[in-house]
Amino acid sequence: MDKQHIEDYIQELEEQHPFLARLTDLDRVEPYSSIYSNPQHLYGHDPSKPLLVYLLSVTGGGKNTFVNTLLQTGEFEKVRTATSRSRRQGEPQDSYVFMRPKSAEESDNDYYDALRREYDLVESDVHHGNLYGLPASSLQWPARGKHKVILTEPSALDTIADVAPGYNHLRIFLVPDSWQQIYLRIVAEDGYRDNLMTRLADSARWWEEAPEYAHFFIHNTEDPELLGLDTAVEPLPYVLDEMQRWLREMTKPNIE
Repeated sequence: MDKQHIEDYIQELEEQHPFLARLTDLDRVEPYSSIYSNPQHLYGHDPSKPLLVYLLSVTGGGKNTFVNTLLQTGEFEKVRTATSRSRRQGEPQDSYVFMRPKSAEESDNDYYDALRREYDLVESDVHHGNLYGLPASSLQWPARGKHKVILTEPSALDTIADVAPGYNHLRIFLVPDSWQQIYLRIVAEDGYRDNLMTRLADSARWWEEAPEYAHFFIHNTEDPELLGLDTAVEPLPYVLDEMQRWLREMTKPNIE
């Protein structure tokens, strides 16, 4: 893969799909400097239902850092999605439901169809040569007093909402500082793989479409020392505070 070609494409993304310029079209959630609400897609809720938080971002945008912070509060359960890819070095076993490998006798299509049946996937998609999906069992109601959080891609939002009507659906898009930051993160994790350009192109499309489905946008810190979003970043405590407020409002008894 031509490194110069990739770097030229990154520069093109910076010019045509900038991250920070989009935030000026959103409403900042005072007094927080990093949280923005989307006036095109306002959030509503039913107090009788638990919360299902969707974490969305471009590839390498910091979703795992964010979800780990949520889980540490003890008030959220992660919706485990399934994947046919192998577990990466150092990746926790419970990160996904790691589905069985393909047998020598199966074609790709037969293998994917079999996985959909065997793991009872209510939503699935082939992404960069691997099948990702959502087992029906993962959408069971959380333990009393808890809420659920899911890492997913925009293409799955409508399907998940259809098969999980018992939840309030809150969609949060994590916004990095730059495409250069994302590029460094991807290369650090996966190197220069053949699908790098495809991942970047998919991410550009997700970012352009984000105002159509996201309720809130979280801008990660501008600190240049945090390249790759490898650590918990400044906005996270603010987001948790806001979520706690929403949860309190959702569970407040109605007084006639």
